[in-house]
Amino acid sequence: MMKANKRPALVEKFTSMFLDNLNENLPGFLQPLALSAQSLMTSEKAEKVFRASISENELS
Repeated sequence: MMKANKRPALVEKFTSMFLDNLNENLPGFLQPLALSAQSLMTSEKAEKVFRASISENELS
C-alpha cells in the first residue's frame, strides 16, 4: 500500500524534471510547445489517467 502511494509523486517529480530539462534545451520557438505539454500533464484529467494506469498495472 505504501509503495503505491509514492508512485504518483515519483511520476510527477520525474515528469516535471524531464519537462524542465526539455524547456532549457529547446530552441525558443519550441518552448511554448513544451509548456503546453507541461500544463496538459499537470492537469486534473492527466492525474486521473495516471492514477488509472498505475492501478491497472498493479492489478496485472
